[in-house]
Amino acid sequence: MLGDGCSRHKFVHTCSAAVAEHGVAADSPPSLSLGPLASLIRLAAEHLPVRHRRGELAMESDTRVATLKRNFVLQQGLSEESTANCSGQYSALLFQPRVVALVVLVAVIFQESWVFLVLAGILWWSALVPRLNPFDALYNRILAARPGGIALSPAPAPRRFSQGMAGTFMLGIGISMALGWHATALVLEGLLIVALGALALGGFCLGSFIFHLLRGRATFATRTLPWGRGA
Repeated sequence: MLGDGCSRHKFVHTCSAAVAEHGVAADSPPSLSLGPLASLIRLAAEHLPVRHRRGELAMESDTRVATLKRNFVLQQGLSEESTANCSGQYSALLFQPRVVALVVLVAVIFQESWVFLVLAGILWWSALVPRLNPFDALYNRILAARPGGIALSPAPAPRRFSQGMAGTFMLGIGISMALGWHATALVLEGLLIVALGALALGGFCLGSFIFHLLRGRATFATRTLPWGRGA
């Protein structure tokens, strides 16, 4: 009813006219002599712009979140058709990195080299044989079966490159810890935690970004960043 600026302007003008009929200026404070109706009209007119602005901010926030999820899905190598349900695809694609991030945190706390070596093997297996990715199989079996759930298909090239890159980092960490190269292990752990945090919490996948850069698709890589305008 009062959704656009024109209607709001007419409403404020009507309110001002109604108050003016009682012999006071439109910008004067509410007076008890005007009665409760005039005071309510004045207060409603003052609050309309604030409510409209809040609605605009909420819509802008929803648009940014939707763009972030769409960019992430596209940068992972999925097709444009896959963005029809960005929210579902986004959650499904982040299942693996979030699980890996939790395991990595435990491994860092206890400084267990074998955990990194096992993760390295699983991630390289997933990159080389995407149809037998154990993380995707677990997600499809447990979570994709829910109403509205999305089953994960074999990973496209950008996602596989990212898995191989993470596996290489973990292999380096595991070997460094086993050989007693503690400084090297700590540096690699720090880089890995930052990368996993940006992926699991912010939707920024360093591996897929580098993949598109190496393929000469710098514009696409930049436009599909979490803060990008979209491809």
